[in-house]
Amino acid sequence: MVIIFDIWKHFPIAYLLFLAKLQSVPKDLYEAAAIDGQNAWGRFWHVTLPELRFVIATVVLLRVIWNLNRFEDVYLLAPNVETLPIFTYYQAFAGIVDQGVAAAISVIQLLVLVGLIWLYVRKVLKW
Repeated sequence: MVIIFDIWKHFPIAYLLFLAKLQSVPKDLYEAAAIDGQNAWGRFWHVTLPELRFVIATVVLLRVIWNLNRFEDVYLLAPNVETLPIFTYYQAFAGIVDQGVAAAISVIQLLVLVGLIWLYVRKVLKW
């Protein structure tokens, strides 16, 4: 249920990013590929997919970053599922309170997210 909800919730942003990029692909590239003898499948692999590389990487990395921090959706829709943010919440505020472990988990999660953001900036944005 959480996966279906997550797809439903984040589908519009991915759709708009892909649609905007697909509409901005120059038609000359498709014409040149057709003149070179590429069929529709070849034009997709050699023109469309390379043009979508930035958008695909953006959507995948943003979704990974967002899903690593997913708390409220999982907590409300699947109370028996324990992800890293829910485990951190239980360690800090429920049952046997161990805020030191919760703080350590949060710092490690922060370092992983900073690493993913660094990867996004260096590899996808090519800064």
